[in-house]
Amino acid sequence: MIKNKPVSKGENLFTAQKYISNLYLYLLMKRHLREVLNHVFGKVMLCVWFCLLQLVSLSQPVSISGIVNRYYSVKSVVKDRCDAYIELDNVVGLAIGDKVMIYQHAGARYDTTNTTEFGRIRQFYNSGNYEWASISAINGNVIKLQSFLKQYYDIASGVQLIKVATYSDARVTGTLTSQAWNGITGGVLAIEVTDTLELLADIDVSGTGYRGGIPYPNYPSCSENFFVRSNNLGIWAKGEGLMVRSSTNEHGRGAAVNGGGAGGSLNAGGGGGGNAGQGGNGGSQAESCPFFFNGGNGGWAFDYLPDHEKAFMGGGGGAGHQDESRASSGSSGGGIIVLRSRYVKANAHAIKADGANVISIAGDGIFGDGAGGGGAGGSILLECSAYLDTCVVSAVGGNGGNTFANNISICFAPGGGGGGGIVRHNGSSLPASVKISSSGGKAGLVSNALAGCDGTPKDASDGVDGYVVPAYTIPEVNHPLPQISYVSPDTFMCKDDSIMLVALFNGGPYSVTWTGNGMRQINNNRVLISPPSSGEVWIQIMDSIGCVDRDTISIRVNALPDPGIADEFIILLGDSVIVTVSTGDSIFWSPTKGVNDINALDAVFKPVVTTLYRYYITDSNRCQYRDSLLIRVKQCSNLNMPNIFTPNGDGKNDEYHIDLVYIDAFDKIEIYNRWGEKVFESTDRAFRWDGTWKGVLLPTDVYTYFLKIRCDNVEIQHTGDITLLR
Repeated sequence: MIKNKPVSKGENLFTAQKYISNLYLYLLMKRHLREVLNHVFGKVMLCVWFCLLQLVSLSQPVSISGIVNRYYSVKSVVKDRCDAYIELDNVVGLAIGDKVMIYQHAGARYDTTNTTEFGRIRQFYNSGNYEWASISAINGNVIKLQSFLKQYYDIASGVQLIKVATYSDARVTGTLTSQAWNGITGGVLAIEVTDTLELLADIDVSGTGYRGGIPYPNYPSCSENFFVRSNNLGIWAKGEGLMVRSSTNEHGRGAAVNGGGAGGSLNAGGGGGGNAGQGGNGGSQAESCPFFFNGGNGGWAFDYLPDHEKAFMGGGGGAGHQDESRASSGSSGGGIIVLRSRYVKANAHAIKADGANVISIAGDGIFGDGAGGGGAGGSILLECSAYLDTCVVSAVGGNGGNTFANNISICFAPGGGGGGGIVRHNGSSLPASVKISSSGGKAGLVSNALAGCDGTPKDASDGVDGYVVPAYTIPEVNHPLPQISYVSPDTFMCKDDSIMLVALFNGGPYSVTWTGNGMRQINNNRVLISPPSSGEVWIQIMDSIGCVDRDTISIRVNALPDPGIADEFIILLGDSVIVTVSTGDSIFWSPTKGVNDINALDAVFKPVVTTLYRYYITDSNRCQYRDSLLIRVKQCSNLNMPNIFTPNGDGKNDEYHIDLVYIDAFDKIEIYNRWGEKVFESTDRAFRWDGTWKGVLLPTDVYTYFLKIRCDNVEIQHTGDITLLR
């Protein structure tokens, strides 16, 4: 080891320069690093600030008011155990993933006898059926649902679809209501809030339900007592309800299921609509006729059971009878509210589905007529986890109409009060902060100072109170149908190849079945195809109730390119052989030694030793054929193949012959002229050719020979040229 090696001045200078250079680079890198860190920090802070703004914006409740739902008329419903398709009048405003509500408003079977029992429910059938669902596909005006339908629906009886308004957090800043029922759609408010619904105004669908009856044109008569009658005027005097309207049931005292009956004869009052509570009866005919009770019957009440998955709008009140064109119409019932929210903060505001009061007064102070009945309270269906403060829930029946005639001593009949509605909620009870009212509406009053009935309802009656039903859940199938979200695309394969096919699906568990040839299933999501065959591979997934989804993958198998060459060639040392490939777009030969071009489809091989060549042929389908070619090189000793002789009689090289000393066997030699004529042939290994053919001297020319021998016990065929000179 050399210690204390002296350092030259030049080395000291170099070291100093190197130190200064490194120091400069360090300072430069430090500055650059600081700039980079500042840039990155700035970007990170900007991203954090943006994310915070997003979180703040996402946490802000959406302000809502007015009508937040969309309504569609249903033209057809096709359903089976698993699938459901709904055809609508239009799909404007709908998108995949939207939540919707399907609702049938009519179609019950009822008593049709001309008695006081007219309109009483005998069988609900599909009337009142409803449920929530989500859209999985839209094709034209047809939507497909993500799940099957629990209920059945009768299109002829009237079915509508409502787009449910959905929010994370929502704040009601102005009265939230529904489209009023128009005979086809409306009357329903459906809303879902994932977290908190705050009320700064009421939710109110009062008077948006079944419509009230309209008075018939004047007809004076006494003591008429028909419960159903058709005058074919197209005027529906009964209040609207579950009864499908027709020209044969538009008039009469009998209730239209939950719609109030019309006032009978002279100035009788209309019955109130019904729902959970029965509607009150309208007052009887005026005293100018003998006493006879023929006021409109109140709409019938429904029995709601905890497992009763039906909802009804409040029935409309029946119209009063008139002969002086001064009767009042019945009022509309309350609509339906279907509300799901985690929390409700009402701020003492109300959730209301009251029946409408009859506002107009029958009579003008001189002449009097019968008054219309009040609308029934609607249906409020609540699925909420907690109520954070005082909340008023109201499904009160509307009041019947009043009458007014001050110049004669006759008590014109008021209308009956509407029946109370229904309030349903999840859980076993509601907290005390939730104030529920579902009372029946009051019967109208008579205003006539000359008659003894002034300030009384005469014989019209109040609507019956509704009630509350606990343990409610919105009908909704939470069973997404099996759906294959991805499968491997259709593909082609090469013979003898293998391929892994993949299918992805959400949910489960599913029973998964793959079907196809040459298939080995790895797991539910993957199968290995080897060897392949052209055709289709099927995958089917099935859930626990037998619903399935299927898809196919088409496989086309391409044949491998056939090179059309032998497995082996034998050549003599120094000879070559051309190997021509008949098919394929490209080729690669290995090893490279002894080949003129490893990518040629007609390569020339001239190895000096026996060599095994491997080749790879690729066609236009990228299918590859792999094989090998053996070229044997025979090193036969003293195989002297002269290529010129001079048969001119000078005794020098006058005959053509071959030294075949070490040849195992001699088969034959053939010699041809340039026109392919055989001019010599011999099977004698000691042959000698003197350049004649049939005793005639052949001219100077180039001739071709074909030699067939055995060398190292292997047959060899050899060709070459001979030049004859004279």
